[in-house]
Amino acid sequence: MQYGIEIKTTLIADNGKRFNVGQDISFTMLDKKSNTREKYIGNIRRIDDDFMIIDHIEINRMQFHNSMCMKIYFTEIDKNSCNYVSVD
Repeated sequence: MQYGIEIKTTLIADNGKRFNVGQDISFTMLDKKSNTREKYIGNIRRIDDDFMIIDHIEINRMQFHNSMCMKIYFTEIDKNSCNYVSVD
């Protein structure tokens, strides 16, 4: 007898919004090189205890190569900045 067990992780942001793997997320974060706040949009590929991995990344409305992934530590994300992404 086989069982199909799937483990899903949910990211619950400090503003109470919930995100799962496969969802798009937007947030702001400090760019350490230019010392400015940047708006990131990406698709969540993995959620871990301390970080998430996103792809299909857009920074300040500028798209990056679709195969690029970024590891984002939760401590680096600005407080109360996580939002859902909607398509117009």
